[in-house]
Amino acid sequence: MQKTAHRLAAPTAAAALALGAALVSATPAAGAAAPEPLRCERVGAVAEDPAIATVARLLGIAVEDVSGPVGVSCTDARDGDAAVNFCATRNYGVLAVGHRPEGHRCR
Repeated sequence: MQKTAHRLAAPTAAAALALGAALVSATPAAGAAAPEPLRCERVGAVAEDPAIATVARLLGIAVEDVSGPVGVSCTDARDGDAAVNFCATRNYGVLAVGHRPEGHRCR
């Protein structure tokens, strides 16, 4: 029994460390230049969208402004491209926090 528990605990701990490292590496350094232009499948607010709130909670991401826009399932886009529907100031991979673009441009 003890050997089985140990075998199960090791991969779980490794997965938790990998997720933590991914979240840290996805957070931009202080003083990062311009917002990152993205195309997100869903843009909403934590306070208004239960799906976005669930993703944030599962990842342990505290969003300061729960009424501000958050993007989910985002991919990179060129600034000015018509596909840009979100500007990320913090990108956590699955979830990005930022603002909506002005004319498909992030400022």
